[in-house]
Amino acid sequence: MVSLHSEEFETLIHRSAGLRAQERFQEAIELVEGSLPELDEDCLVNAYLELIYAGRDGGQLQVAKKYARLLATIDPNIPAVRQVLAENL
Repeated sequence: MVSLHSEEFETLIHRSAGLRAQERFQEAIELVEGSLPELDEDCLVNAYLELIYAGRDGGQLQVAKKYARLLATIDPNIPAVRQVLAENL
């Protein structure tokens, strides 16, 4: 399992953010989604946030909404969660 403070998780988030910066949103989504089964629970907040950002920025609002709902079960007060869930999709 990949833990929150591992180099592997840090690399995953940096790679995804880099893909988003290059507007390669689908690749960012696939990268993080493909890693979800390997992640410890303590990684999920950051992973779900990354998926929310990639979905929202890439116009894949259903992806953003899916992960906002999942993240809301962990912490409904995260601003990105509240924003995405408030949007009419």
